[in-house]
Amino acid sequence: GDKIFISTRRIDSLSMERPGLKLTWQYARSLRLEGDHREVYQVYDLVLRHEQSMMFKAVGKAIFNPDRQTWRDRFQNLNKTLWLGHRQSVVRGEGGTPMLLVDKAVTCVLRPVSLIEFLCVELGLRQHRKLSTQELAAELRKPKVLADVRKQLNKRKVTHRHPQYAEWSQRWEEHKRKGKSGIGPSRPLTDVSDKLPREHCFETPPELSQQHPAAEISVQEFFRLRYGITLQYPELVLVGFGKGGRNLVPMELCDFVGGEAARLATADERSKLVKETSQPPAQRLEEIRTLQRDVGRDATCRAFGLEVGPLLDNVPGRVLPVMSLGYGPENNPRVAIPEAGGKFRGNWRTPPGATYIRPGNVQRCVVGLFPPSGKDHQHFLDVGGLQRGLSGLIADAGKLGLNLDFGPLVRLEGREVRLQDPSLLMCLRDTSSAEEVEQELARAFGELGDNVLLLAIIPDQNNNAWQHPIRATNKALCSRIGIAVQHCKVNKFKSPPPGYWSNLLDKLNLKALGTNYYPLCEVPGGGLQPGLQLLRACPTVLLGCDVHHAAPGSSRPSYGALVGTMDKFFSSHYTEVRAMTGRQECIPVDDMESMVREQLQAFYRYNGIPPQRIICYRDGVAHNQFEEVHEVEIHAIERACHAIEQGYQPQIVFIVEQKGGGARFFTNENGRVPGQQMGNQPPLTVVDTVVVDESTFSFHLTPHHGMKGTSRGNLYSVLRNDPNLSSDDLQRFTSQLCHLFQRCKKIVSKVAPNYNAHLAAEMWGLKEERESF
Repeated sequence: GDKIFISTRRIDSLSMERPGLKLTWQYARSLRLEGDHREVYQVYDLVLRHEQSMMFKAVGKAIFNPDRQTWRDRFQNLNKTLWLGHRQSVVRGEGGTPMLLVDKAVTCVLRPVSLIEFLCVELGLRQHRKLSTQELAAELRKPKVLADVRKQLNKRKVTHRHPQYAEWSQRWEEHKRKGKSGIGPSRPLTDVSDKLPREHCFETPPELSQQHPAAEISVQEFFRLRYGITLQYPELVLVGFGKGGRNLVPMELCDFVGGEAARLATADERSKLVKETSQPPAQRLEEIRTLQRDVGRDATCRAFGLEVGPLLDNVPGRVLPVMSLGYGPENNPRVAIPEAGGKFRGNWRTPPGATYIRPGNVQRCVVGLFPPSGKDHQHFLDVGGLQRGLSGLIADAGKLGLNLDFGPLVRLEGREVRLQDPSLLMCLRDTSSAEEVEQELARAFGELGDNVLLLAIIPDQNNNAWQHPIRATNKALCSRIGIAVQHCKVNKFKSPPPGYWSNLLDKLNLKALGTNYYPLCEVPGGGLQPGLQLLRACPTVLLGCDVHHAAPGSSRPSYGALVGTMDKFFSSHYTEVRAMTGRQECIPVDDMESMVREQLQAFYRYNGIPPQRIICYRDGVAHNQFEEVHEVEIHAIERACHAIEQGYQPQIVFIVEQKGGGARFFTNENGRVPGQQMGNQPPLTVVDTVVVDESTFSFHLTPHHGMKGTSRGNLYSVLRNDPNLSSDDLQRFTSQLCHLFQRCKKIVSKVAPNYNAHLAAEMWGLKEERESF
């Protein structure tokens, strides 16, 4: 085959030293060097990852060495643990320089436990280190539990503790001879049968015909005669392998090999993950340097003559100015200024005497108490504590211009609750499913009318099994019945910390269709003017687009959402959502066209004129999907404009937001002092040179303050820019949008339109009976 020689100046990570580099790639007739040379950088990535991927476990762009992991219990759930590894990728930097991005990686995996132990832990049947197999057998006889177990175990890989599959031992020995580590041979589960080992029979094998003359033999008897195995738990159902689960094996003979990906299901598990990955900048930088030393040192890289420089380069960056926020009337606003580098680190407080620009409309207020199962309501929250909490909430709401009237409260008498109109105090207990909670709340709210607010007071225990269906059900009620639902943990309700009611009311006002604040931008000559500058320049519709996917393995569809801003104050929005094929990221052209067309028509109804400019922020798209986005989604926007009116061609700006972008930036806290410890980058830091490809319009922006660990910003790539907006204009506009996520009073990590689109798509998953709203 042909040989292609590629020479570049360096390959580094956010920048390392610049050694000469020569790469020889054989048998690559399809490799094209014109254009952006994307395939060349894929070759770099392939060579650097090849040997590690063959020897260790690769999860996406991350690599984990199972032999270096410890199976210590990091979670209360004994089925799972965290693996620590590293993530690496090669991207094109300034001047076509190949750059190696290296960072620490972590993933949640299953521990090497028996299948019985796994199910006992997941179903809460393990106590004092003893497995309750009788309770497990009883649970598996329940159709709903069995269906959930089948879903959870589908395609999970297990190994066997009996010699039926002798070839597995041979494969394992070959696995070790090749020098590989970690997970050995295993088979995926395809079914969990409802049959017991003594019940399921099959044709007696010829070799057992003398010992068992009957035509059929049970699974239990087969293992006793063939392998001399007497089952200890014959009351447990069988599990199946192969197509349709036709090969049935006793559950007690199956083990998880460990190392398979697992989901983080509880708040405790998520907090453990944050604790393991949140490191001070200096510590993370040192770990990255250690990881970088091991990259490019294997035989494959030496064979290609590929080297990685050992040093980090200095990358120039700048800090954008903060934007002021306005409360109250536009002609006399109360101004709030985020303290980007001061005490509050990008936060701000509601100015004294300020009110919401548009308070929400709440006709009826209802309190819902949701105590843990079996706990008396008086011990959960008594009437005195309830009245004190509501008094503080109502007082703060009145200061902000929001009228909340909970009316008279009913008395709690024993374990029952009397319902009283017009205000209700509902206490639900001993409810085990989301369906039952939803039916009870729907019955109570059925005749209350519109603009109803439910303040749901829930337990503080993050791992409470009963709390999750309450949250899910109340989200469904928001979507299906049209009730604004706000959750509040009981301890914070009893003793709210400073600013708690203000933050809670920000969310509550939005759910009541209100608006909290609006942007104030500087104008030439000094002074502040309401509205965003780019939205004031000409009639502009601002769109946020995102796609929400169901959990991996689910057959449910994905949902694409498009949220449009109708005014220059970022206060009025219109939302369109469509159901899509599951796990599909790019929105189909017909769906995207119809959503954009509805947005343009809504903008015309609101403003009386069509938009002359469309600015769209797209979330969740990878680099290798840019071409598809060009051909499908951007083309759909053009089609929607042509469908509105022949010859209608507004200017289009399309920007992709990618979380993280693979890059970590560090800064000297007190300037460039030799030996100075590295610190976090300040809020609103933008980097648009060295680590970005000059052939594309892109920049890194870290708008938020890193409250814990090392900050990681977003990579913004401008795929289309019809009005030829400057990089300064787009960078400042993007940073301003990060001030406008009105559910909180701080600068957030990504633009507010994409946050809104994500929330809309996620909520639409609870509304399966409709297609659009």
